[in-house]
Amino acid sequence: MFIKDFFILTIKLIGVFSLFISLFTVLPANISSIIIDPSAINITALFLIVIIVIGLFIVIFNNAGWIVDFLKLDQGFKNDLIEFDKFNDLYLAKLGVVIIGCLMFFENIPSFLNYTFLVVKSKILNEHFITFDNFNWLISGVSMFLGYIIVSNYKLIARFITKMS
Repeated sequence: MFIKDFFILTIKLIGVFSLFISLFTVLPANISSIIIDPSAINITALFLIVIIVIGLFIVIFNNAGWIVDFLKLDQGFKNDLIEFDKFNDLYLAKLGVVIIGCLMFFENIPSFLNYTFLVVKSKILNEHFITFDNFNWLISGVSMFLGYIIVSNYKLIARFITKMS
């Protein structure tokens, strides 16, 4: 298997994982808010969140090759092929760092979008946004940013990890 194909497959699997996480966490939370307050804003928000999540899934799934090229994930390996019988510690560390970074990024997209919507909604309706939700919004944004930083610097992090052990 080629390294680029492996990363394309991994990104597509993470996209599917992100879609399921989004639909099973954000969707039920917003449906419950519609049940409590069936206003046009809540219904529109649910519709927009579902459209954004499905749109992100389609973009990620269809542009996985471009994402691999943009982040240069397939560079820095000695061979273009993954030989499963010749794994070394640096190679495994690189793969692990990329997978962890992608999961950090994609797992926090739904909550970040949800908290962003809640902030915008509270500003429009002149309501007070709960500090706890502000903190969660910040945490999900920082986690997305850290996931991106981890993926874009996976070679350096993998070398650091292998030198520590």
